[in-house]
Amino acid sequence: MFAKRFLGVGLLTSLTALSMAAMTMTVDLKEGQSISGSFKFDVRVQSDSVVNSVEFYLGDDLRDTDESTPYQFGIDTLAEPEGKVKVTFAAYNGAGESVKKSFNIVIDNQLTKGVKFHVDRATELTRDGKLDEAIQAARIALKIDKNDNTARMAMARANYAMKVYDVAQKYAEDVVMSDPKNVDGKALLAAINLRRAFAASGGNAAETNRIIKDALVNAASAQRDILILEADAVKRPTSGSLVPYLDAQIKAMRYNVVASTLRADYEKNMDDPALTNRFLLALYNTGRFEEALKVINNIDRYGSPDAYYFSLKSFVLQALGNTTGSEGAEKEVILEDPSGALSKYTQAQLAIARRRISVVPGFVAELERSAPSSADVDYFKSTIAFMGSDYDRALGSVQSGLLSNPAHVALLVERGNQILESVFSQNLTGDALSDRATLSQAYFEAALAARPESYQALIAMTYSHLVNGQTDKAVGYARAAVAAAPEYGGAYYALAGALRQAQVDAQGDLSKRAVALTYRDQADAALLRAGQLDSRLKGQIAPNGKSMWQYIYYTGRTAILPMPPKE
Repeated sequence: MFAKRFLGVGLLTSLTALSMAAMTMTVDLKEGQSISGSFKFDVRVQSDSVVNSVEFYLGDDLRDTDESTPYQFGIDTLAEPEGKVKVTFAAYNGAGESVKKSFNIVIDNQLTKGVKFHVDRATELTRDGKLDEAIQAARIALKIDKNDNTARMAMARANYAMKVYDVAQKYAEDVVMSDPKNVDGKALLAAINLRRAFAASGGNAAETNRIIKDALVNAASAQRDILILEADAVKRPTSGSLVPYLDAQIKAMRYNVVASTLRADYEKNMDDPALTNRFLLALYNTGRFEEALKVINNIDRYGSPDAYYFSLKSFVLQALGNTTGSEGAEKEVILEDPSGALSKYTQAQLAIARRRISVVPGFVAELERSAPSSADVDYFKSTIAFMGSDYDRALGSVQSGLLSNPAHVALLVERGNQILESVFSQNLTGDALSDRATLSQAYFEAALAARPESYQALIAMTYSHLVNGQTDKAVGYARAAVAAAPEYGGAYYALAGALRQAQVDAQGDLSKRAVALTYRDQADAALLRAGQLDSRLKGQIAPNGKSMWQYIYYTGRTAILPMPPKE
């Protein structure tokens, strides 16, 4: 009897043990373990009955409940105090049973290693493509110092690489707001804006065009700010070489500063190509072709011409309509620099200006071998692709080039011109015409944001508005082009066309007959001046928007050149 009772007690004890063992829990965690960043706990529960829920406690606070497998709980350790903490997991099943496990762990994000350690780590992880880890490293740096701009940039770059552009923009804007002269922040904002411009699409053409324009203009403006900051950092010397100062201004497209710096004394430095070349380059880019021709005549007689000088001479003479003289100067470039990049720049652009398009790809291919990732090369590649009706490649080269240099004026104008060409080739009218003209202006406006006095962009704005039926705006931009390039025939040609259209518009209103006559006289004067400055325009009639575009696109481009030699 006693034995049976003992056996019964033993059996009952065993059954109780089995019941207790019927619900078990395992957690992928060790006592005393250190965790950091965004950490995930995996919990496994074994139960004979259905598990209703599993709870997660941090300290005494219930943080989360999970009712279905897999049971996982996340914690953002950067939102918690550093140091020791207890975590508890409790599971409950339908039979009223429960099981609980607790661990004492340590939250340690290595804050004591400092901001620089984590920023450097974030930078390296971003470079290696480990973007989630990079973001965590940047977050740690920001927890140490939420106002540190290097940490903000690390976070911005990691999100940019992950294509989370809104977050990247937010942190980059914080950097620039805190430090308006921060070059890295401005450069990243430029890249983000370009990505948004390239991705913009949708059924509402007006809204899409606005998004593209804002993004392009913001990108170009940010890049211009960078160039100006870099130029301002180089002070004009009171003695010694002017070249570093002049080159900083050239890179910032401050050609008027270069011209005014050298104009007074250039004749004293006729035997110094480093100075005369920079002076001539500045005159060319400010549309002072008559003055440039006088400088050329002086250098030919008293100076020390080199390959760069002959390249500039060829472009100046081509702009004046002197193709024969331009070809002679071009030959000198090739003799002086037969296989260098300068000769390829020169030959490619003059071939386009003379509409000898078939030879351009060869020059560009040679140029690309020496500068494969250059925005200048992308400009050439886009131009020849478009002229060859390869429109996708033309667009791809524009995007590649602008990501390299968002303030590349010639590339921005090129893309705007490509867009405007569709108005002519497809005979667009009405809203379709207006949408394309407005989209072209987004690129032209970005070019003006990069360089407000760009006569190339101002003329482009003239004919885009003329095509779009906005005569008053066309006249305004044409006058601005003449002011920016007072000795360039193409600017007066554009002004003549805009004024002629203004005359036609005014003639339809009896009260504006006197105004119409004024426009007529001004158009005639502008056309006469155009012919005086460019022999190809002598005897031409005032152009409409399409004729103006054709002249500028093929023969009136502004040349782009590498920096002049320092000696």
